[in-house]
Amino acid sequence: MSGGYRDLRQVCLSSLIENVKEMKYSDLQDLLSNDEYQKTLVETLPEIKSIPSEKEALLIKMRSQALKNLALEPEINMARDKLLKTHQRANEILKILKEKKAKLDELGEERSLQSINNTLISAQHEAEDIAEAIAKQFVHGDIELSEFKKLFIAEKSKALSRKLKKEKLEEIIREQEHVASMNAFSRDAMFNQPGNTPYPSSNDAPYPMSSVFPQPIQTRQSGQGPITPYPAGLYGTGAGYPQVNRHSFW
Repeated sequence: MSGGYRDLRQVCLSSLIENVKEMKYSDLQDLLSNDEYQKTLVETLPEIKSIPSEKEALLIKMRSQALKNLALEPEINMARDKLLKTHQRANEILKILKEKKAKLDELGEERSLQSINNTLISAQHEAEDIAEAIAKQFVHGDIELSEFKKLFIAEKSKALSRKLKKEKLEEIIREQEHVASMNAFSRDAMFNQPGNTPYPSSNDAPYPMSSVFPQPIQTRQSGQGPITPYPAGLYGTGAGYPQVNRHSFW
C-alpha cells in the first residue's frame, strides 16, 4: 500500500511539474498567491480524479467478497463440526487400541511357548479320552454305527492335529533352547580365553610353562658343546632320549 502511494505521488508530481513548465508568468504569480488555484490544479490531475472511482470499485469488490464469505459460513461451520467429531472419534479409537494392545501384551507374557505346549498336551488327552468314551458307548450298543463313526473320527482327528502341533512346538522350543545354550557357551568361551588376560610385566612373575616347552630355554654359555635336537645321553642306555607321546599335542 505504501509503495503504491509513493508511486502515485511521484506520478502526480511529474504531472504538476509538466503543467507548471507550460504556465505563463502571470499564471505562476497567481499560483503562488492563490491557494484555491493550487488546490484546483492538484484536483484536476487525471491520477487524482481516478482515485474516487477506483475506491468505489474496491469497495464494491470487498462487499461482494464479504457476501460470498457469509454465504459460505454455514458450510464452513458444518465442515468444522465434522472435523471436530472425526477428531474426537479418532481419539476414542486410539484409546481402545491402546487398551487392546495392553491386553494382548499381558496375554503374550502369560502365554509362553511352554504353557501353550502344556495346553496342547491337555487338549490332546481330552480328545483321546472323549474318543475312548465314544468307543465304549458303541461297544455297549448305546450309539449307532453311523453316529459312532462321525463322532469317533472327529475326536481322533482333533487328537492327531493337537499331537502334531505339540510335536512341532516342542521342536521349536528345543531349537530355541539350543540356540540360547550355544550363545551362552560362546560368551563364556570368549571371556574365559587365556589371551584375554594380559600377562603381568613384573620381573617377579615367572613365565608360564607349556606342554611343548616344559622348561624355559637356558642361555647358552661359551665353550659348551654343539647344539643337538635331543638331550645328550649315553649310547645304549637310552638315557636322555625320553619317549614323546605324539598325541599329547593334539
